[in-house]
Amino acid sequence: MHRLLLSGIVVAWLASGVALGQHHTARFFTNFGRPRKLMALAFSPQGEQLAVAPDGGPVVVLNTATGDTVHEFKCDPFTMVYSADGKQVLAAGELGTRLLNVRTGKESHVTWRLPTGYVGCRFQEKNGKLVIEGLVDRGPASESGQIHVGDELTGMIEGGRQTLLLGKRAVEANKLLTGPAGTEVILQIVPKGTTKPLDVSLRRKPATMERDNLKFQEFQASFSAQAGLVVSSGSLVLLDANTGNPVSALRCIELEQAGQSAVSPDGRRFAFAARRVKTPAGESELALEVFDVKRQQRTHFAPFETGRVNKLRFTADGHHVLVGGHDTILVYDLEKEAFVSQILIGFDPRSETPENNEDPGVLGVRMAAPAAFGQSTKQAPEGLVVSFDIMPDSKLVAVGTQHGECLFWSTERHVCLGALGEKTREYHQVHFTTLSRDGKWVAFFVEGTLHWASVKDALSNAGQVDGAAPKP
Repeated sequence: MHRLLLSGIVVAWLASGVALGQHHTARFFTNFGRPRKLMALAFSPQGEQLAVAPDGGPVVVLNTATGDTVHEFKCDPFTMVYSADGKQVLAAGELGTRLLNVRTGKESHVTWRLPTGYVGCRFQEKNGKLVIEGLVDRGPASESGQIHVGDELTGMIEGGRQTLLLGKRAVEANKLLTGPAGTEVILQIVPKGTTKPLDVSLRRKPATMERDNLKFQEFQASFSAQAGLVVSSGSLVLLDANTGNPVSALRCIELEQAGQSAVSPDGRRFAFAARRVKTPAGESELALEVFDVKRQQRTHFAPFETGRVNKLRFTADGHHVLVGGHDTILVYDLEKEAFVSQILIGFDPRSETPENNEDPGVLGVRMAAPAAFGQSTKQAPEGLVVSFDIMPDSKLVAVGTQHGECLFWSTERHVCLGALGEKTREYHQVHFTTLSRDGKWVAFFVEGTLHWASVKDALSNAGQVDGAAPKP
């Protein structure tokens, strides 16, 4: 084993030809010997590079085949995405957005902002109420046909949260109603001459100020297959890794902002899973929202029950969203608009323990075919899915466990086909399990050590691992 010290990061690699084939490691520890956290991880489009962002930086770009360090960049991002040509990495963090040129080692700062959007209402304060005094031509309120002069504004709803505007001044109301162009806001109106409230959904539009009047413009979001997520002013903003510019801004309708997200391979859809802001009695507190990125509209909503959400992934064809939970991976069909099945990860939900084995982590445990979806009422004694990714052909998932291993599970046969890493009795959670786009490489992070290895070698050597099922 060779070691190299770079900027306080110990990078170690194993030469190919050892028992488990091409298996490389890089270690990220503090000067006191404590493992650092990983913030982001990304394979290049062709899988020849792996960009790694530990907490506090720097970003290290590694050659996947040799384990050598290609470049280092002094930045600390929480989002990283390669451009389509693999020449640069979008790195977005609290200190700004940068484009990292992995060919030259140079970096450039990107300044971007979301266009401001308005609803097009003018208010006056009358009899203790906020009354609509006028509507701006071509504005969202005017085009809705549901809002009229003389109506009272009592509140607004955005991101599932209601804000009462009773007692607010007109200038305060205008400020609250302003937001990123294209995002949705619900105005709570009491029409003139009635006492019955009315909710009106509006989509903000950008405008310029001309002679103290707003002049509205048409706004069209876009999409990118190389999109990275950042949160700005309460919006989920997707940045294009090819340019560093925003392509769309979204706001969850019924979910908290702390959750798991995924962008479809073609960049046209965005999925987000989290706890609901308000949970109706008898329903699950977790839910999935899927958006059309270009239209900036929610297209799917589905509550689910997995105990927690550890990871979200799209299948390569973009037709399904996978939700990694406590002990299983749920499969949501976008066409059928429903959860249709689950991928079993060493635990049969129809029994208290895995079939024929008390240890849910032992390799070679063949599971019975999944029960009809929704019939499961039991959970594994401990969490089995910390992180995961799915192969391009959707026949295999790589799953990071609680005990230091990356396991390869068949999505069709429900059997474990191989493993990487050393299984531990204590909790050593495996995070950031990621497959390269071509499915040739897998990377995962556990207790300060990054592993990346050839998937083919890992599966072909599965018989060398105690208890592993033979290669099918």
